[in-house]
Amino acid sequence: MSKESEKFPACSISFDSYALQRLERLENQTRRLNDELKIEIEFSSRIEKEHADLTKQLEKMIEKEMNKERSWRKNIELAVKVDEIAKIEKASENALHVAQNNQTEKKKVKRKTKDKIKK
Repeated sequence: MSKESEKFPACSISFDSYALQRLERLENQTRRLNDELKIEIEFSSRIEKEHADLTKQLEKMIEKEMNKERSWRKNIELAVKVDEIAKIEKASENALHVAQNNQTEKKKVKRKTKDKIKK
């Protein structure tokens, strides 16, 4: 008998049989570890994809908010300009009204002067 096929003193299985059983256990363990690794890789890939998707969504939300803020600022600038235009229009109307009142006063003075001259 060769040394490899000799039986171990404390047990009844041969070295070849023990080596085959050990090899089977290692193959099974390797298969389980490979399966776990596949699951971990899939999970990691899903997390990376989800992270990328969330990053894109966040970028879109930030862009929307920035656009809202730009619009808000433009609207405020526009409101200020409209308010300034309204003030200018009001001042113009007041100036026109004053000018018309002055014209009316001048006409009254002219009439009074003409009336005095006629008398």
